[in-house]
Amino acid sequence: MLELVCLPWRERARDRARDLFRVERHAMRSVIRDLSADAVHAHWTYEYAWAAISSRRPALITAHDAPLTILRYHRDAYRVLRLVMAARVRIGAQLMSAVSPYAAGRWAREMLDPREIHVVPNIAPDFVDRAQASGEERRVVMIGTPDRRKNIAAGLTAFALARQADPHLRLRLIGPGLEPAAAIGAGAVPVEPGVDRLGQLSPDALHRELAGASVLLHPSLEETQGMVLLEAMRAGIPVIAGSRSGGVGWTLDDGKAGMLVDVASPAAMARALRTMLTDTQLAARYVRHGKRLLEERYSADVVSRAYVHLYERLPTAQV
Repeated sequence: MLELVCLPWRERARDRARDLFRVERHAMRSVIRDLSADAVHAHWTYEYAWAAISSRRPALITAHDAPLTILRYHRDAYRVLRLVMAARVRIGAQLMSAVSPYAAGRWAREMLDPREIHVVPNIAPDFVDRAQASGEERRVVMIGTPDRRKNIAAGLTAFALARQADPHLRLRLIGPGLEPAAAIGAGAVPVEPGVDRLGQLSPDALHRELAGASVLLHPSLEETQGMVLLEAMRAGIPVIAGSRSGGVGWTLDDGKAGMLVDVASPAAMARALRTMLTDTQLAARYVRHGKRLLEERYSADVVSRAYVHLYERLPTAQV
């Protein structure tokens, strides 16, 4: 049986940050204690993890990012306060996991955490794949936000270079903040030839876009894992992503499930796009390996068994 509990959540981030999510944390802690849970699994190392620890129930904490790395890309007071929360969680956490070896290593180094950080990846989404979808156009999909870390401006430049050799190529640009009038990089960028800015889509619409695409270009400079990579593998389309972008390489099995390139170089991404779109055998090899990887590493069964093993290592409940 699944029971869903909705709790109060203040709308403004400023209000939540001012007292380190105190209202939200106390509400979560009260519910956890009332439920008399045998174990608590908190994702992200901030307010959720702090609430789980303060409930005094056996808790597994999963890190999805590294606080100092995030602060490096977002140098603002809000991220400083979240770093403070992560430091509190690091002191109280009983058992920790992370979604990739990169995430585990970053957390350990940045938070000076000597304990073993177990690696359990995200579960790949399950939706209608390419075999059941249609897509006639040679379309590139790029998914992200205007966030500097997502490197969308370089991806747009790479697409423009690739389109010089194929004027019929189209790019579907997807994500919150990527609407036609959105600012990307240093300022507002006009609608480029061949680019359809779709902005934020529902999950079903996003999956349809992926299923009808020819390739995913993922220019992100840093990811701990990257769900969009798993979504592309599930859709059966080849992936181009960063060779030095954190956990991206591991997620793509060190380049066996996707082409790894220097995403700081638009020219390198453009060459990769041309290769992926013309070498159908190479693209098919990436897709086949991605499908195997989904079952061997990212399936619900594999990930669930890994988490159950960690739950069994938790201590008994505190009184």
